[in-house]
Amino acid sequence: MVIDMNYWTRVLKRIAILVISLILVYFTFKLAVFYIPFLIGFLISVIIEPLIKKVSNKTSFTRKTSAIIVLLIIFSILISLISIGIITVISESTRAPSGVRYLYRTFIK
Repeated sequence: MVIDMNYWTRVLKRIAILVISLILVYFTFKLAVFYIPFLIGFLISVIIEPLIKKVSNKTSFTRKTSAIIVLLIIFSILISLISIGIITVISESTRAPSGVRYLYRTFIK
């Protein structure tokens, strides 16, 4: 019986790659707590960068001033959307008991 060492070498390489990949995925998820804030900051900067350039080109503001203006506008939009969402949840939660009573009277009795 002839053993093909080339075949087993390829098999062992693939198994090693699989094990290393699984270890990397495991450590990636374990370290996600530490690098997610940096990733979020990077994504925000990539998204906001064209707006900052446009504001600084259209106006006579410096880049620093343009960045502050754009960030203030975006944060005010986000805060207003969150406020609207909270107000909607509170108003719907106050109406929920009457809806439950209606469903109880309609379908249970």
